[in-house]
Amino acid sequence: MRRTAPILILSALVSLLSGCFDLGGYSVSSGSYGVGGPVTSGALTVANGNQSGDMGSVRSFTGAASRHSGYYDSYGANLRIDSEGRGWWVMSSINVTGDLAGPAFAPGTHRVFTSGTYSGGDDVSVTGCSGPEYGSYTFDGPADQVTIDVTDLGGGLRRMRFEAHFGSEVTTGSVDYRIDATAPRGI
Repeated sequence: MRRTAPILILSALVSLLSGCFDLGGYSVSSGSYGVGGPVTSGALTVANGNQSGDMGSVRSFTGAASRHSGYYDSYGANLRIDSEGRGWWVMSSINVTGDLAGPAFAPGTHRVFTSGTYSGGDDVSVTGCSGPEYGSYTFDGPADQVTIDVTDLGGGLRRMRFEAHFGSEVTTGSVDYRIDATAPRGI
């Protein structure tokens, strides 16, 4: 139980802190990166995000990420993508409990996670936010169920595809990432 307590606390903090607001020190998207521009934060490079579907009042959206951000350590990670269009904004914050570089998230992984359950180690949740423009949200909530698939793209680069269910609304997407302290700034 002593080993589980810090993981549970970290998981709870990630869930609470990963809502629609900017996480300050965790954000690596403060500059203008353009659509799909990669960002590197420590050992994590995040790029090529896209998402589509329905979330809150934003329906039938499709968009490449206009902003990427994230963080990584061996206890958890966050991959955030924001997509924007005329009159809408959608954010998916993929919260990982456990080591994103570890075997539980190795290429070939296909897993389904249900909100409110905890496997005792490696879990994924998605916080979704949407509204009429960046940062102005009318929806902020956790996905009821998340499905992920991890693919190897070569050179240490991986792609996580996700499907997040927010009640009857579904958002799908993907984001490329690399965990490497010496990763180049571009993917």
